[in-house]
Amino acid sequence: MCAMLVIDHNLIWRNKMTNKQNGLRALAFSMVIGIAVNGVSAQDGDCVTFDAIGEHSFASGLFESVIEINGSMLYGGHGWGGFTIFDISTPTQPVQLGLTVLGDYFPALNGIVVHDNLAYVSVYSVVDTTSGLYVVDIADPTAPTEIGYLGGPPLLAIETNGTIVYTIGGDFDGLTLRVNDVSDPSSPTLISSTALAGSRTLLSGMEIIGNLVYIANSDAGLVVYDVSDPLAPLLVGALDTQGVTYDLQVHGGIAYLADGEDGLKAIDVSVPSSPVLIGSYPTDTEIRYIDVQDNTCYATVFHTGVIALDIEDPSSITLLGTSVPEDNLVADIVVHGEILYSADVAKLRVDAITNTCGFQCSMDRDCPADMNRDGFLNTFDISQFLASFAVQDPEADFTCDGEFNFFDVSLWLNEFIGGCQ
Repeated sequence: MCAMLVIDHNLIWRNKMTNKQNGLRALAFSMVIGIAVNGVSAQDGDCVTFDAIGEHSFASGLFESVIEINGSMLYGGHGWGGFTIFDISTPTQPVQLGLTVLGDYFPALNGIVVHDNLAYVSVYSVVDTTSGLYVVDIADPTAPTEIGYLGGPPLLAIETNGTIVYTIGGDFDGLTLRVNDVSDPSSPTLISSTALAGSRTLLSGMEIIGNLVYIANSDAGLVVYDVSDPLAPLLVGALDTQGVTYDLQVHGGIAYLADGEDGLKAIDVSVPSSPVLIGSYPTDTEIRYIDVQDNTCYATVFHTGVIALDIEDPSSITLLGTSVPEDNLVADIVVHGEILYSADVAKLRVDAITNTCGFQCSMDRDCPADMNRDGFLNTFDISQFLASFAVQDPEADFTCDGEFNFFDVSLWLNEFIGGCQ
């Protein structure tokens, strides 16, 4: 059934309602009640929630998977050395475009960075003869092709800065910072290797900011190197965090470390020569991978899933939400806009992120029914409430319970009839 409604928008009032205006009150009731008979459920729980919207299975392997996003392409390292390219222009339907296998003897792809039409991949193999730095031509995403290789110890992490690629090597003698010249992608060349204090592990992380390289240095915590001269990296700062660091990101002068069983650590690196621990967040099991977006740190916790942490105040980190997949196994994660991409040994997952943190309940406002905040209650507020309710805008959740139903409508009508006090 369809009807046309013409409303006189000049009808307004503050506190007192006259007999003439009772008709508008009745109109508000009839218009609103019509959409509220069947309420709709919104997200419950913590203020950051994750809703599964897509996935893609791939061949499982011995090691965890890593992912990297560039534009509408997702590059994944999984299974027995499989380097895979996905089209994620439609997040609900990731499409596998191309695949190539790097390394041999149970290889793990521990890191991927993309620059122009090339992907640089760090590979960790049980047999060191196929470990090292691989260069893959990705100009045609349906046919990724290995074009360069530099052997060496198993590689745990990788970053790039122009024609220089930095890797972390991990053999039985310990960790090394390796600086590689890739000006000729078909023939990468090692130009320096610097011993690090940390012992061998399966994961590591680093980030480059200007001439500084920040490294998650296994059981030696955080180290900072000046690489102004790539031939001779210089140690400028270090901090032992007591845990086993797996990953890190630097954001706003703070280095966030995935510190294994010791949880997330926040370290002030505004003075690189004197890193200072300023905050932490404990986890029940190992925290392994992190992705920092604005004031939120997303992290994977072994056998738990993904957690979202509020890092607006790094000295007081708090939990915002948790995603627990069916198998509880999540490895690398990347947040792209409002979408979380995560991977384990056998699956790429896609989740929509909803963040309602900091939202003020409508009933806490001075005049709750004044939807457009103009100090008057009139038909504009009726229209605004209807529109907000229809799309499940938290503005229309007057009971502040995450549900949109008759109770919200009833409460709003009571406030509307009572007027602004």
